[in-house]
Amino acid sequence: MNRFPIVFGEEVEHIPARICENMKNLTSVILPDSLKTIGTCAFANSSLSSITIPVGVTFIGDAAFACDSLSVIWNAKKCEDFFYSYAIGGAKSKPFSEIISIVFGDSVEYIPSHICYRTPSLTSVHISNSVTSIGDFAFYGTSISSLDIPNNLKIIGRSAFNYCDSLENVTLGKGLEQIGELAFCGCISLKSIVIPDNVRIIGSSAFEDCDSLSVAIIGNGVTDLESSVFRECKTLDSLVIGNSVKNVGKYAFCGCASLVSIVLPKGVESIGEFAFSKCNSLTSISLPNNLTRIEYSAFRDCSKLPSITIPLGVTSFGKAFAGCIELTSVTWNAKRCEDGENSPFYNICEHITTFTFGDSVEYIPYALCNSMPITSIRIPKEVTGIAAYAFGNCPNLTRVDYEGNLNGWCKIQFGNQYANPNINCKNLYIDDQEVVDVVFPNTIDSIQDYAFYGCTKLSSLLIPKNITCIGKEAFGECKKLYDI
Repeated sequence: MNRFPIVFGEEVEHIPARICENMKNLTSVILPDSLKTIGTCAFANSSLSSITIPVGVTFIGDAAFACDSLSVIWNAKKCEDFFYSYAIGGAKSKPFSEIISIVFGDSVEYIPSHICYRTPSLTSVHISNSVTSIGDFAFYGTSISSLDIPNNLKIIGRSAFNYCDSLENVTLGKGLEQIGELAFCGCISLKSIVIPDNVRIIGSSAFEDCDSLSVAIIGNGVTDLESSVFRECKTLDSLVIGNSVKNVGKYAFCGCASLVSIVLPKGVESIGEFAFSKCNSLTSISLPNNLTRIEYSAFRDCSKLPSITIPLGVTSFGKAFAGCIELTSVTWNAKRCEDGENSPFYNICEHITTFTFGDSVEYIPYALCNSMPITSIRIPKEVTGIAAYAFGNCPNLTRVDYEGNLNGWCKIQFGNQYANPNINCKNLYIDDQEVVDVVFPNTIDSIQDYAFYGCTKLSSLLIPKNITCIGKEAFGECKKLYDI
């Protein structure tokens, strides 16, 4: 069979559909710089082994180059997106196309969407420094093993390298600004990633299910870690989060089972639902003072976490630590945290034996220490309110120390009798003096509800005439009180 080349003239702008389809004796094709469009299946199932796409091409029809073992030099400056079109590779043409390499020339500014979608035969990609953007799904499901993103490239599109199973090494250029959602999701061979400081956006699930990823360094330009961004990166054991991050999205690091220690930068304000859940090796996490919100199940099933310090600025707190079965020590510095439906430590309260309030605490929220086996508790002098059930069912509590004076204790607003820790321990100490015989000073004009509820050691009271209001059950269950 005679083999021959085809040369298209310099004035040709369009190559018709199927013009060279099934030409098994076609050795090469030279396309002119004047070319703008190439029709459907124009060279499909031919014997072409290489092709150069000219700079002016703006449209290529379906399966135009569905050829075996094809190497491509792509010079098209701004070709249209393919949108599941199959010009080079792709699902529909996959049985007829085995693209092995593609080089994007110096004239290329944009790599179109789906250009090599689902082309597992593709092992080599070179991207020139002129490229500024990679379209969605551009290299989805290919077999490339390494990737160098040039410094001029600004945007990596959605799922651009999704499920590139062989991709081990990625270098991101300094000019990169945006990594699309799912961009590297499922790259199970990827070992490390360094995200440059110029990157502002990392889309949701961008590195989800990167099973071999052990090192992730997030630059200082990122402000929001979107949902599931590193979810189920099971071997991730070294994590650096940039100083500009303010929000950690839901499921961001869920299932990162090899993380042992996490330091969140001082600017972080919120931690989303399940953000660090199932981090089964986590033994230490540092939460910054700017943190205001810890959402539902944020640290769920971090089964090796022994202690936690809640910062001063936290105002909203979901049931964040369910399943943290080794959490035994809590330091609570939150100044005025809102009430929730249950304790933030719901379902693990029975494991917490040490609970410490910081000096800045003004309000103790609903059911905070409910059902904890704590033996003593210190109430800071700045506390003005304790919500209902804050100390309900704490049978091991034997001592309560209030660091303020009697005047301050009488002003604390208790949500109900179970807000007052005395209901459990019976031994109240105010300014290091046990409350037994109480003489109220003239500076006190009222006593709040449940103030001395359950103080069974209280035996006598001297109430001056300037006290005009004594709240509901202020001395309820004071069974040894006989002298008033």
